[in-house]
Parts: sequence; structure tokens; C-alpha cells
Amino acid sequence: MSKHTPGPWSVDQSRNSGITIRSGRMGVAKVFASNLEDARLIASAPELLEMLKSLYNMPDERSLNDISNEELDLWMQAKQLIAKAGGE
Repeated sequence: MSKHTPGPWSVDQSRNSGITIRSGRMGVAKVFASNLEDARLIASAPELLEMLKSLYNMPDERSLNDISNEELDLWMQAKQLIAKAGGE
């Protein structure tokens, strides 16, 4: 899995050229549409990914045979999204 810029990320609206997503002082991404909601979502990505990985690993405590089909579908979607975030 590829390494992304570590979080937490923050939203910086201080410049006249749109919104910048930052990791500390380093720019990570630029939101050109000046859409604050999109910028906040992007900035939360590292934390959301870590939470998704934690939730994905939870079935270790109980057998996958003991979860519902809906839970299994969500677990498989989490696996796919984690892979997508890693560039797979």
C-alpha cells in the first residue's frame, strides 16, 4: 500500500487562491472551486482511512461466519475502499 502524507490535515483559507489542505505547514491539496465542504472532507481523509482500517480489522474478534450478510457486505466494501486509497 502506498504511503500518503500523514494526518491530521487542516483547511487553510488564508490565501486568495482558493482553499489549501495542509499537513502542518506543507500543502497537500488545493480546492479550486472554493468549496469549503469539499475541503473539509478532503482534510478528514487520513483520519477516515485510519478509522475504516480499524473497523475493518474488528471481525478478528469474532468469526466472519457470525456476522449478517449486510455486515459482510459492508466489511467487503471497506476492504475495497482501503485498497482504493492505497492505489490498488
